[in-house]
Amino acid sequence: MENKITEIRRVDYANPEWREFLNGTNHTIFHTSLWQKVVSQAYKADSAIYAYYKEGTIKIALVGFIFDWKVCRVLYASLFDGGMVGDYTFIQEFIEQLIPLLKKDKIDKIRIMQTYSTSFKDISGFKKIEESQHIVRLDSIDKDKLWNGLYRNRIRKAIRQSINSGVVIEEIKDVRGIETLYKLNRETIKRNKTFSTFSKSILIDFYKNFLMTGQGKAWLAKKDDIYIAGLLVVYSQNASHGMAAGSLDKFFNLRANDLLLHEGMLDAINNKKLYFDFMLTSKNKINLQFYKDKFGGEEYTACFYEKDISKMRPFIWGIIWRLMHTPLIGWFIRTFQ
Repeated sequence: MENKITEIRRVDYANPEWREFLNGTNHTIFHTSLWQKVVSQAYKADSAIYAYYKEGTIKIALVGFIFDWKVCRVLYASLFDGGMVGDYTFIQEFIEQLIPLLKKDKIDKIRIMQTYSTSFKDISGFKKIEESQHIVRLDSIDKDKLWNGLYRNRIRKAIRQSINSGVVIEEIKDVRGIETLYKLNRETIKRNKTFSTFSKSILIDFYKNFLMTGQGKAWLAKKDDIYIAGLLVVYSQNASHGMAAGSLDKFFNLRANDLLLHEGMLDAINNKKLYFDFMLTSKNKINLQFYKDKFGGEEYTACFYEKDISKMRPFIWGIIWRLMHTPLIGWFIRTFQ
């Protein structure tokens, strides 16, 4: 095996070779061993890191999780950022050798994400799905430039309105605060008629593993004795990622969401981050995209690359997925959650 010029190995996130490779490569928190450990436990998924070795050295890797839905086994290299890391000039030869290995591992479908933090050409043989992602570039930006240079007038007005209305921001310092954020997130999920990505236990895991170790922060917006909105971010070396948020719609006029995002931006600047990452927005949510623009966000076309490795199972899974997004089934799932 050691004499092979190229080979792919599935490595554990605690593997010393993997850690050495990652330390010498531009990456985000979504590629780290801690993220792999927390998310795999939270979602009951198998951590899956496929490393491409050339002449005994890792050149590129795919970092993801295997979800066994019984009907279909899916490798998601898209939670919640790009799954590829390393030298992207090797991507095509890596993928060509990876697919047969995934077949042996009984993977039925693969989904890879490309965001602003990853830069590679389209993957041959994969279906491409475009989404919208907004980032705010914070290099050479201080508080004054943020306020006077990046923000649109409407955002500055909204933030002043929120402060003048008596809304105050509190940093979350305990699990009780995370539970409040979860309830606010649930209200937003119901309002938007979508599905929740985060359970209460997952947010608590994020708090214990990322926020308590200085790799993230969360806040609640409060009016009098009522918590009306919340925001949680996690940190990569160069970016602050807005992971979870929520709010009560009857307090929208107090503009607490604007004030919270302003707090998140200031926190990113104080921590010398180069980007504030709003994460993905569906292409059809135009109003949300406009909202992010007002904070000085630059739109980036993020892409999902999908490939069906087996034939029948992904087809069946696709039918189930579409049914899940019908109004009736969607209502039932939200109620169950």
